[in-house]
Amino acid sequence: MTEKEIINRILSCHNDISIEEITMAIEKKKEASGGLLTSAAAARLVAAELGVRIELKKSTPKLHINQLVSGLADVSIFGRVLLINLPKVFHRPNGSGLIARLLIADRTGMIKVILWGDKAKFSENIRLGQIMKFSHGYVRSSQNGELELHMGERGQIEVDPKDKIEEDFPHIQDFLERIAELREDQRKVIVRGNIQAISPVSTFQRRNGTQGKVLRIMLKDKTGIIPVVFWDAKAENMTKAKKGMIVFLINGIVKRNHRDSLLELHMGGLSAIEMIEIAESK
Repeated sequence: MTEKEIINRILSCHNDISIEEITMAIEKKKEASGGLLTSAAAARLVAAELGVRIELKKSTPKLHINQLVSGLADVSIFGRVLLINLPKVFHRPNGSGLIARLLIADRTGMIKVILWGDKAKFSENIRLGQIMKFSHGYVRSSQNGELELHMGERGQIEVDPKDKIEEDFPHIQDFLERIAELREDQRKVIVRGNIQAISPVSTFQRRNGTQGKVLRIMLKDKTGIIPVVFWDAKAENMTKAKKGMIVFLINGIVKRNHRDSLLELHMGGLSAIEMIEIAESK
């Protein structure tokens, strides 16, 4: 707390003491210390002598994404939004609720943000590319070992925070991967390329009896070409795609096709697609 805040706190507890008396007592404490005490520290001593309790404000650590580890709690993190998955209902034995997912990034890396309950509704107000601040979150590892930042009841979310440092957050285009440099099991892949070929959507039967959908394209950038596999809802989204279109793909996973050992980029439920009608000029 600042000296002014401490003085106001003392005044609220002691109607019989003037601000001049408090200020004079603070100055005496500073003189007695030989100049070693700050005004706030001296004010804290005066408050203690008057029986006024001054609680220390707990600061939430501000971290970069590459500093996060599983189990970390009450963290503050900033990031540019690369992907938004709107709220969905989830069910548990003890009830149901809302969940939404984001993918954010700073200059050090990317991480998924899981929004629970009322925080999930906030995702409807978020726009792609915005810089966000997430406070009082906690870090967990997902089933596949990826770190996730969870925002629960105590979590706070701020759009375009005033204390952001713009240089910490490259624009979405700066996160693009080159197709020729993609590697097996790489996640959170962002690529942009030209559709060279596209197959119609097809359906298949899963082992659990449900029906799935799949669609494949060949995607090319200046460095190479790769098959891209779209699943279920993302396959439906790609039925509007045409040869020659530019597509911007966010949050893909690179897998190896065991039939011919070629790498493929897979786009599932937590991926995003942007299609651009006009092809890039060569």
